Amino acid sequence: MYRTVFAFLVLALAAAVATPRRGCSTPLSVEEFEDLYCNSTLVFKGRRTYSSSSVSRDRIGRWIIFGYSDFDADQVFKGSPEDPHDISVDRIWSQAEHRGQCRRHAFPDRADTFLVFASGTGPYQVETCRHSFPWDNCVPESFKSSLPLDC
Repeated sequence: MYRTVFAFLVLALAAAVATPRRGCSTPLSVEEFEDLYCNSTLVFKGRRTYSSSSVSRDRIGRWIIFGYSDFDADQVFKGSPEDPHDISVDRIWSQAEHRGQCRRHAFPDRADTFLVFASGTGPYQVETCRHSFPWDNCVPESFKSSLPLDC
């Protein structure tokens, strides 16, 4: 009996560890979301349709990772992208500047839809450490209901 219960617990734990979870790697307050919004040239809710990255090293051997993602925007809250169904977003992570501060991967959270805060004119850039905001798990309802904001 105890062996059966123990075996069941081991299997349940293994399944829980192996199953990727949808989460929020960058939890922020409503005020921090408002600051990101006001400091961005483009804010949209959208689905990532493509993603790639390249890896290189600097002269000292530290990693530099360039991430590139395309999005299909469901809603644009701020800015006017040329094509809302094909928005390109870049991100650069360097070991020299960001090690220990945030993940190397762009948009590391598993999600169907993200809220994206971008700057520039296209391809747009996102912040290195504060950029992955799954719409369902990470964005506060009070912030969602206030969009678009007047800055």
